Amino acid sequence: MTLSPPSLGHEECPLPPSRPLKGRAARQALASLTLAGCGTLVGWGLLAGCGGGAGSAQDHPQAAGNPTADLAGASASTSASLTPHKGRALVRPDGTRVDPVTHIPVDAPVSPRARRKLREFLEAMVQPPLDATSDIHDEWFHRTTAMRKALMAADEDVGNAALHAFCGDATDFYDARRALLMIGASAAPKSAAPLFHELTWNYGYRIEDRSEACQLLGAIDPEGFFEHAEPFLTRRGRPTRTMPPDEFLLRGWLAACEKSGRSPVEMCADVATNLWMEPYARYMAVEELGLHPSNPLARRAMETCLIESTGDGVLRIKAAQSIAAGYPREEACALFQSVYDKEVSINFKKFLADLIAANCGTGEEDPAASLPGEGSR
Repeated sequence: MTLSPPSLGHEECPLPPSRPLKGRAARQALASLTLAGCGTLVGWGLLAGCGGGAGSAQDHPQAAGNPTADLAGASASTSASLTPHKGRALVRPDGTRVDPVTHIPVDAPVSPRARRKLREFLEAMVQPPLDATSDIHDEWFHRTTAMRKALMAADEDVGNAALHAFCGDATDFYDARRALLMIGASAAPKSAAPLFHELTWNYGYRIEDRSEACQLLGAIDPEGFFEHAEPFLTRRGRPTRTMPPDEFLLRGWLAACEKSGRSPVEMCADVATNLWMEPYARYMAVEELGLHPSNPLARRAMETCLIESTGDGVLRIKAAQSIAAGYPREEACALFQSVYDKEVSINFKKFLADLIAANCGTGEEDPAASLPGEGSR
């Protein structure tokens, strides 16, 4: 598989329609033509970079040592939903020119059969009309989910075809683009890793694409992810760069830990107790710490979050639930009772009372009986 330049006269590529296509018909045309390797068709808004066929180093600047060449050529788009930087050179804030498709190996194998499978999948991913009944939407969801899982378990060339379709903007539908990244990561992880690094750490791509690549990258290149992600997850201050949300960075970290066998406790303890991190990342970190109740660092972090006074009740509830699920019953109950006796928040005190009643069952008077009524302050 090699990257082909735009082709305007290919005998297998149909001419543009006499009038612009819209909606379902336009998306199906984009998927079919891009996967067929038709390149850039003026007026269709197709972005090159997914072509197939043989070629030499002279045909492909990447092979000749020019990794930032613009392989896509000119394109004219009639669809405002297609972003112009996908599949053609992007100029970063530092002036560097880069094309995401150049991060897929030039010799990545892909077959016509793989392209047919991806074409069928992207055509199937076109959503039913919004006013269709729920049974039609359910059938579409289950059918496309089964197709995606089958492609994720397919051969490497299917993964490479998915990566090329993603770079060529074969679709602008988020669920379909997300599925292409998942297929590429599962079926062709070695080809996907350079592209996912490019998407994750560099500004200029769609933030939803960067976020999905971020959480998938940890499983396909754990060591590379550890090296790049650590400064962002251990920061002390506001973010200084536009990055995927903290929760996706942590998801990638957890995936990398699972793949490499590294313990996630140290990083999760830091994230859970770091007031600069986004709340969802902190919640996720506390939940993960609950899976390691015998680790002293995990215990200290959960107990710190349990009594945190920032007003984030959700974080405290997550910590209490993790402690209740992982600690020995007697130890957890003693801790909850100690916090309950000193608690000043009426709402959290009610939560602790319910938690004690449900988990500690000592037969003594219900702690909630001494609480003010619902209307009290």
